[in-house]
Amino acid sequence: ALSRHLKSLYAQQLHAMFTPDRFPAFHWNQGALEQLETEASSAGYAVVQEAFPEKLTRRSLEIALRRIAEQGSSGLILIPDMKQAEFCLEHADIIYQYHRNVCVFNRGDTPPERWPFHVFTLDPFGEGARVGEHVIACGLQQVCFVVRDDVASAFWVVERCRGLRYGLRRASDATVDAVLWRYG
Repeated sequence: ALSRHLKSLYAQQLHAMFTPDRFPAFHWNQGALEQLETEASSAGYAVVQEAFPEKLTRRSLEIALRRIAEQGSSGLILIPDMKQAEFCLEHADIIYQYHRNVCVFNRGDTPPERWPFHVFTLDPFGEGARVGEHVIACGLQQVCFVVRDDVASAFWVVERCRGLRYGLRRASDATVDAVLWRYG
């Protein structure tokens, strides 16, 4: 542990752990990584990209984290999908055992306050509110929020819908509200 700590003090690299995009909707990984690399480079750091283990188990995560720590790492940036986020939350002790400087890029899948690490997060509530205000500014009066049943209870969906309804009511003097349509 002491050796890992000393290496981290002098390492000029950060490790970003994510899953390479499998779906076009996950474009934010690439955008987040590009911005991270630009900012890190201007501060004299390199960003090493690491994939989450394909078969994510406590042991496979520990092996990946040990390998990263042995290379020397000034910080670990996690960019998890929904399943990986839940797994990382459940096994945060392993992450913290190997890394002291941990940040999470939260795409809105998890309430930010659940993370025991530094969090950069999207704002699904604020995004929804801005959309609601824009819709009213465009003169629309009937709005529905359409969502698949399998993600309807996801944090980002609940917050984005809540923000949309708030933005609509705020911009319309409480005369317009959104209807939630679920499909399965």
